[in-house]
Amino acid sequence: MSEPTAIDFSPSKSASTWMKPLPVPGARTPQTLVEIPCNWYMEDMTPLGYLPAAPNSHGFVSPTTIEQNWKSRFAFLYSEALEKSIEEDSEQGFVFPLVLHPDTSGMAHVIGMIDRMISWLKQQGDGVEFVTYGDCAAEWKKNV
Repeated sequence: MSEPTAIDFSPSKSASTWMKPLPVPGARTPQTLVEIPCNWYMEDMTPLGYLPAAPNSHGFVSPTTIEQNWKSRFAFLYSEALEKSIEEDSEQGFVFPLVLHPDTSGMAHVIGMIDRMISWLKQQGDGVEFVTYGDCAAEWKKNV
């Protein structure tokens, strides 16, 4: 397998120069691409942002509803990781990627919910760690 090359996403490049399937990964290298899973259920803009030109813009969803969804999702994943840790007698972790946009989470009716959510996550114990996506990817490359 050939040595992977860096992808140049420069604005001057046509998308056709980089928008193609990546080769099947071989051995991990410093250039290995790590994808951090995220989805529409774990970000703030889709349910809480109002984008008048977007046909799927919700306009207003109660931040309390989103907070409860995030807490329920975290509690389930935490419980599953704990159960697997006990079954396999090894430490099992998981990634809980929240995508927060300052123009959404910074709104007066949302920022309190973000504060409550962060406080709640901190109360879940020493196993909860706040890291950037870059730190998460670097840790995966180092340990897996």
